[in-house]
Amino acid sequence: MWAAGQARSPAAKRRVGPAASVQGIDASPEMISRAGAKARKAGLNILFRNESIETLSFPDGQFDLVLSTLMLHHLPRKLRERGVREMRRVLKPGGRLLVVDFGGLEQQRGFLAHLHQRHGHVKPTEIITLLSGVGLNVIESGAMGMKDIHFALATTA
Repeated sequence: MWAAGQARSPAAKRRVGPAASVQGIDASPEMISRAGAKARKAGLNILFRNESIETLSFPDGQFDLVLSTLMLHHLPRKLRERGVREMRRVLKPGGRLLVVDFGGLEQQRGFLAHLHQRHGHVKPTEIITLLSGVGLNVIESGAMGMKDIHFALATTA
């Protein structure tokens, strides 16, 4: 498993167990350092890398699951497209991609989004279009119990 953005890597590792490999990336060296310290403190074996989403160093078809959490809204559209293409590239046949991010219209955004006012949002329909555009099949999408956070789950063909 690979997590785009390091924040959810510990939760992913707990979920998949000790036999599975979890790797996390972030473009910020400070965030990688923080994530590594948290994982060590929790006794979790997770490999963290300082990388940019648009040029991943992983080989094609390496991961069963890619998780992108609250990351795409940071990127301009062209970079978002390149990042989604890279996430698709590193998935194995039959692999899954789960994208979770801020969504909805500005006037519909709630408390969580207001805490992150400097961040943007990505319309849920745009995420679905991006995933479909790189050959992924979106099998489920929707709100995550809050109007701010949306998800899309897709599989490779």
